[in-house]
Amino acid sequence: MPANPNDRIYAPHALQLTADDIADTVKAAETIKRMLNNLGTIVQGSAELRNEYGTGHGKSKTQARQGLKPRQARLAVGAASTLGVFLWETHEERIAQIDATYGHLVPDSEEYLRGLLDTFDSDRQVTQASG
Repeated sequence: MPANPNDRIYAPHALQLTADDIADTVKAAETIKRMLNNLGTIVQGSAELRNEYGTGHGKSKTQARQGLKPRQARLAVGAASTLGVFLWETHEERIAQIDATYGHLVPDSEEYLRGLLDTFDSDRQVTQASG
């Protein structure tokens, strides 16, 4: 799946988490590829639940649909949390790999990349707050 040029960061490609990034010679390659492909399902499902049950898109609490059971909500939160931790740990691993390979070229490379992520986060928060 190609990255959307309108996206500032497309995590699966940026972090090399697509099925194409896994060599067929890796042990359990097909299983890993299938799991990576299914990560998108967590994101899509979370967005769909938010649209149906959440207060997004200008819905008030009284307009939001009732009926999502606590166990379903815990499943969504747990899956999204697990995905977030996995993506962050992958990012940290990539930073370490880059630093080990090119760190001598840019001594403050980790600080620079964290600064870029902080800028992205603050821009996103401003966009969400105004939208």
